[in-house]
Amino acid sequence: MSYTVQIKFKLRTKFKAMNSIGNIFKTKLALGLFLITTNLCYAQTVKTVGTSGDYPTLSSAFNAVNSGSLTGQLEFKIISSFTETATATLSTSGSGGANYTSVLIYPTVPGVIISANLSGGLIVLDGADNVTIDGRVNQTCGIDLTIENISTTSTIDNNTIRLQNSSENKGSGVLSY
Repeated sequence: MSYTVQIKFKLRTKFKAMNSIGNIFKTKLALGLFLITTNLCYAQTVKTVGTSGDYPTLSSAFNAVNSGSLTGQLEFKIISSFTETATATLSTSGSGGANYTSVLIYPTVPGVIISANLSGGLIVLDGADNVTIDGRVNQTCGIDLTIENISTTSTIDNNTIRLQNSSENKGSGVLSY
């Protein structure tokens, strides 16, 4: 945790331009407002998802985020293909224990498939923001991530990736593929 002290002030000077170090030191400060704010800086947390990974599936990784076990800037490296047996739901930061600034998901090997046979959707971003799913191996070459829900249930909730409960209707910056 770090703290930032922010000082807001007016700068009054005798000079028309402050273009040299000498002029900066000759100015008079009129302190208008002194404000202390807390700036929570998080270290990046990197976890692996897949066989022999930190989490076997995205749903188990998202459960850790939603419970508050993982916080800050999160990076999930998909190290192998796997089958989801439950919907992977990521809640909005600030909801329950979830407290993250961003989530990045990408494969580290070619040919990764995340599959499911779920009638309620495979990945649900429940008000989640700043989430990037990057299909390129190690974010650099060739798109090599397949996310598929093979359910034949014909309902409106039968999605592969669903955005729900969005507080903003931007549509940008939420999901990249």
